[in-house]
Amino acid sequence: MTRRWAITIMGKVTRSPHSIRMTHALLAHYGLLQHMQVLKPFPARDRDLCRFHADDYVYFLRSITPETQQDQLRQLKRFNVGEDCPVFDGLYSFCQTYAGGSVGGAVKLNHGLCDIAINWAGGLHHAKKCEASGFCYVNDIVLAILELLKQHEFIRTHVTTIIVDIAIKLMMIINDWSHIKFLVVVIIR
Repeated sequence: MTRRWAITIMGKVTRSPHSIRMTHALLAHYGLLQHMQVLKPFPARDRDLCRFHADDYVYFLRSITPETQQDQLRQLKRFNVGEDCPVFDGLYSFCQTYAGGSVGGAVKLNHGLCDIAINWAGGLHHAKKCEASGFCYVNDIVLAILELLKQHEFIRTHVTTIIVDIAIKLMMIINDWSHIKFLVVVIIR
């Protein structure tokens, strides 16, 4: 069976541009890109981000800059932005881009435009509703799952595979793969 792939490539704005460029180069070297649809992600809108994240948190991410952070110390602490989630130029654009890549992949899946969607820059799953954590500002995984649930209600009742990320080890609980059409990855920390 031929699978249709949608790959999101972010370009310059990302947490690890070297690793993403290296992945892209390897795919090109092995001739795999010719079998994939490579997409530039559309930036996620505020309303997309607010499907999971609190409005005031999204507003904070949109407004914070290296120049304004000294004036917002209380907000920085409240939203856990600072030490392992630093403020940098283009922070909100970064969040919009990686979240948009994951949500865009889910939209393609929902409309049957691909069978597999990958966002090499996505997977920033530590972000909470009102808090950044571990260089994760926006939880693109939750946003993608919410998008998938628009079309695929059966995910709630039929998916029996859970991958739990607990620090270094991955624990896989697999019941029966025969009826699984989507693999939903649930990350719990």
